[in-house]
Amino acid sequence: MDIIVELMLLPESRIILEISSLSRLRQSAWITNSPPSRATTWGILTGMVKFQSKGTTSDATTLIFDANGPYQGEEQSDGSIRINPIAGLATIMQPFKLIVEDQQTDGGFILWMARFLGRDEIIKAYRAGRFVFHHAGGKGQIVKSAEAISAGVWARPGQPISLAKHRSAAVLDSDADHEGHAPNANIATAAESHVAFVHVLRGRTIENYIPESYFRKRLAADGLSSFSDAFFRMLHDQQLFFPIKTGFRAKVKNGPRPTHSEFVSDPERPRLLRDLYGSVAPVDWGALVGGLGERLATVYTETRYRCEPSDAPRLPQDVSREINTLLTNILRHL
Repeated sequence: MDIIVELMLLPESRIILEISSLSRLRQSAWITNSPPSRATTWGILTGMVKFQSKGTTSDATTLIFDANGPYQGEEQSDGSIRINPIAGLATIMQPFKLIVEDQQTDGGFILWMARFLGRDEIIKAYRAGRFVFHHAGGKGQIVKSAEAISAGVWARPGQPISLAKHRSAAVLDSDADHEGHAPNANIATAAESHVAFVHVLRGRTIENYIPESYFRKRLAADGLSSFSDAFFRMLHDQQLFFPIKTGFRAKVKNGPRPTHSEFVSDPERPRLLRDLYGSVAPVDWGALVGGLGERLATVYTETRYRCEPSDAPRLPQDVSREINTLLTNILRHL
């Protein structure tokens, strides 16, 4: 118990005791037969419970330390996990791992959005080492990374690494062409059994979430303000699913990009995709169709594009709701 208390007192610790556990602890020999200094510790513990109730509580996983519990943990009927104290301590001392396609840009996206939305708990937890970004190296490696974390490189059937599944999650782009399109659904489904949760962005990529003022600032640096003007004349869902990096490719290798009229009348392209962009002005289409390559993601990594919570404009309501839900889910699992 002394070790647990020390861990709870670390900067930005996310470890808390359940209220029911706290009341039982008050009657335990650890308190009743303790030296005078333990009384001070008790006061600190009760104060921490009150303080942590004001923020987002990391309550997604409840551990029950049992000297006779299994080292790999055993899930109980109420969702709590009974575990040997040594294995439990090893688990809570490890940072939570957030598996992403690219830790630099995708990690930057998480921290940038947390700052923009005023979610300081995320920034503080990251700086204190309570969670780390795990670089998968592309969406095709997300499942392999999740499997390696939860079961090890040399996996042994029925012998997972102690609670590793509960100490990791995955976030990936949807790569969706339109609402209802889910090309990465199989990846998400395959990863779910190895991690605490998987979040697939509703929008196509992280670049589609950049607020207008930062989007414009980044492209102005490259003399591409005409792309910004055309992009923000589109409707919200058009912006959310537009293939910013690639644009719309030609049907044959090295062929010309499709004109707007060719695109919307092409029967080989899905009807929902053609309908989504049917209202785009042909002149704007000409500015957009070629895409931007990888340049826009630097908004999330370069200091000159660092945001402030007071900045305007705000994110669209649906985007803000989605990202806040993701950030809350991360905090609940730390």
